Amino acid sequence: MGWQSCRMSKTAATASPITLCALRAETVEREGDALPTRLLVAPWGTHEIGARGKAIVNEGTARVFAGNMSRLKKADHVCLDFNHNSLKGHPSYLAEKEPRKIAATGKPEIVPGKGIFLTGLSWTPEGKESFLGGHFQDISPTVYRDKAGNVLAIHSAALCQHGEIDGLTIPDAVQAALSADIAALSASDSPLTSPMKPTPELIALLAALGMTLNPDADEATVASTLKDLTAKIAKDAEADKKAGAEGLSALEVRLEAVEKERDTIKRDRLKEQAIHAGKVIPLSDEDWNVTALSTCEKLVAGLKPGVVPFGHKTVETTIDPNAKPDALSAEDEAVLEKMGISKEDYAKHGPNAKTEAAK
Repeated sequence: MGWQSCRMSKTAATASPITLCALRAETVEREGDALPTRLLVAPWGTHEIGARGKAIVNEGTARVFAGNMSRLKKADHVCLDFNHNSLKGHPSYLAEKEPRKIAATGKPEIVPGKGIFLTGLSWTPEGKESFLGGHFQDISPTVYRDKAGNVLAIHSAALCQHGEIDGLTIPDAVQAALSADIAALSASDSPLTSPMKPTPELIALLAALGMTLNPDADEATVASTLKDLTAKIAKDAEADKKAGAEGLSALEVRLEAVEKERDTIKRDRLKEQAIHAGKVIPLSDEDWNVTALSTCEKLVAGLKPGVVPFGHKTVETTIDPNAKPDALSAEDEAVLEKMGISKEDYAKHGPNAKTEAAK
């Protein structure tokens, strides 16, 4: 069953991070007339107890439990009492006188994954009668917790009529009466402060990321290594970002060069087509080469063809074979120059080329 009832003393919590808490842990299970020799009094795991926080029995508890029980001089036996009447300062304790009756004593042991047990139980006649007679229904441990709720040790366990009765509340007087025990535990290693070794998984992960961590490294070294790893990841990310930007810029430059080369080729072909069509491009080579390709295409498309004839003319009159070809005018030479056609090429391929060849 879950642990349901606990109240930490505000006064004690202020004085020490360790507090004493009584909780409902288990329902008593009986098997005929046999008395159990082993009882689970504090189950393993995290137990939510509302505004009171948590009660946690875990690996940290297992690590410090035996040492803390020795410090409390309770390593050999712990009382299983009635309604916490072995707890100094508790109302059940104050209502009785010595010898206060208890149900049994047992050796406290912790089993990882199971919880805290009282083993080798030695029952009193009163305990035997009360347990087998069904006078008590619940088992309630009184545990020492640190400020995070981790269970450090156990003071005792109790048979209770009902786990939620007011008797489970630990008053300030109990905290004060057990101040020596609390001081002893405060000086010991708790699950929060005990050394934690790096796990094999963490070591393997760091190795994959280029970081080395000794299996025996202390917490400070682990923290420092993780800090260095964080810085390395941030630095690598920045380098990758910069390299990506530079790579993009280089690619853009190459693409721009390819586009310019492509436009130059198209522009040259366009000029050739215009020349063959006898069109006159009214631009110098310098202007033509820097004019947008789309503008060049529109310009050539709008020019009048046949301004510079390259085909053979049909001559109705008889041509004198001894006559010299007409000389080029200054205007003709200017047009040929704009079109990039030499006089020699014009003479070789122009309309008078046949006459020259016949001579």
